[in-house]
Amino acid sequence: MAPRPGGWPLVLFSPGYGEDRALGTDLTEDLASQGYVVAAIDHTYDATEIAFPKDRLVLRQQPEPTATALAASVQVRAADSRFVLDELASLNNGANPDAEHRALPPGTNRSLNLAMVGMFGHSL
Repeated sequence: MAPRPGGWPLVLFSPGYGEDRALGTDLTEDLASQGYVVAAIDHTYDATEIAFPKDRLVLRQQPEPTATALAASVQVRAADSRFVLDELASLNNGANPDAEHRALPPGTNRSLNLAMVGMFGHSL
């Protein structure tokens, strides 16, 4: 990652109910081209499939979009977003939160400005 004084601003993207993060590819690529680091989130059970470590694959299992299901999904999205932010903070401090804890590429440490975080999404 190229160094930037003060670090790069961060934007999270959360797709709509029952959608994959690929839904926002055009928007996230545009933000990245303007100097933002963009983290797109696939929410477990919403996305078509999520691959976890040790070959664990979770497929979409989504209830009908009732008021109760949508309220629960908002809570899940908030928790997922907090998790991603925490993992990015860990990465920004030099740790690699991936399953293998591989060494990070040079220049990654302290490359994000976590005081400049935005979020956008579709639907929920």
